[in-house]
Amino acid sequence: MADRLSAPLGLATYRALAGRKPPARARTDGELVWAHATNRTRLTALIDLGQRLAALRGDVRLLITVDGAQFGDAPAPPDDGVAHLLVLEGDEPAMIQKTLDRWMPDICLWAGGNLMPNTIAAAAERGIPMVLLDVGESDLPPRRRKWFVDLTRLTLGAFDAVMATSGTAAAALRRLGVPDDRVSVTGRLRASVAPQPCSEPELAALTQALSSRPVWLAAHVQASEFADVIDAHCAALRLVHRLLLMIAPADPGDIGTLTAMLEKSGLRFTTWEKSGTVEDHKQTLISGDPADLGLWYRAAPLTFLAGSLAPGAVGHCPLEAAALGSAVLYGPNISAHLESYSRLAAAGAAHIVHDGASLGAAVIQMIPPDHASAMALAGWQVVTEGAELTDRLLDLVQDTLDTGRVPDARA
Repeated sequence: MADRLSAPLGLATYRALAGRKPPARARTDGELVWAHATNRTRLTALIDLGQRLAALRGDVRLLITVDGAQFGDAPAPPDDGVAHLLVLEGDEPAMIQKTLDRWMPDICLWAGGNLMPNTIAAAAERGIPMVLLDVGESDLPPRRRKWFVDLTRLTLGAFDAVMATSGTAAAALRRLGVPDDRVSVTGRLRASVAPQPCSEPELAALTQALSSRPVWLAAHVQASEFADVIDAHCAALRLVHRLLLMIAPADPGDIGTLTAMLEKSGLRFTTWEKSGTVEDHKQTLISGDPADLGLWYRAAPLTFLAGSLAPGAVGHCPLEAAALGSAVLYGPNISAHLESYSRLAAAGAAHIVHDGASLGAAVIQMIPPDHASAMALAGWQVVTEGAELTDRLLDLVQDTLDTGRVPDARA
């Protein structure tokens, strides 16, 4: 590791200019993957990577760091015991040394540019295997800033593997001195998804029962959104005969409220848990088990992801629905997953609605098979955009944890 990084005047000067900040908390037991995110898209993707890694490798934990000067308030990862978020308040050497002493990471994944020379140098000096990924042309310094280019060249030398997002970026990295055998070209780092499984015989039976009926799903529906969903379905039924609404409340405890509202509306309904099938004269199917969402996403060509209409709502991740072949409708309040919805909407795979009236109009417009299937295909392409890199990173991290060294970047 000694050949990866030396400390000439540029780095010494940089270190001297840094300030002092307090250390981080102690690391957990087991293997620890340290991942540094330089923007919110990368943060979301790294949280997802950590969750998938933990599912494959039970004792692994993820420390995610962000630069507080860049992020401000960074969203916390899910409270699942897998990922911990640490905001680095600067690049001061003493603080970094204390942080590394306490967490003792087994590998570092640094996503994007905005390199922190002291932090990276300290990790390299400890022999921590290091990977730089999702590096595009915009992440590299302009040539006119010679001092910064020299510091970047030195810092890049700390990484055992560098993953560029394009051939142009890879060429620029080589000009900055990164050896050919450490550079590879990969896709962008994006959040991916591992869809819920479902019973294949159950799906086959449901598909047969639905026959040629048009179907839409309202998932994660809050009680405050029941009226909008019911109004939308009633409006759509006037033009789309035999239309079936599958509705999955966010809280199964609200099913009593839902059934009372359906009775008042005159809609004929049944519950999946009681019937296990769909009779042709029923207009609404209620599911109270969140574990069945994998089945509903596969069966419905169009999904309204609720928890997004009411003020104060933050939305639900749309990637699972898109991955399972469903076009997506959503409300305006999706702050927790804004980047994913923006990508889907830009590709034509998702459409925003604002109330029951616009939801009903969107169902009428998008339920035709040709329209829904075109949206679903666009959604699938968005979801799979980052899948190749995610799979590659999962293999790389596990190989590095097993052997203590990063495999050849071009393998």
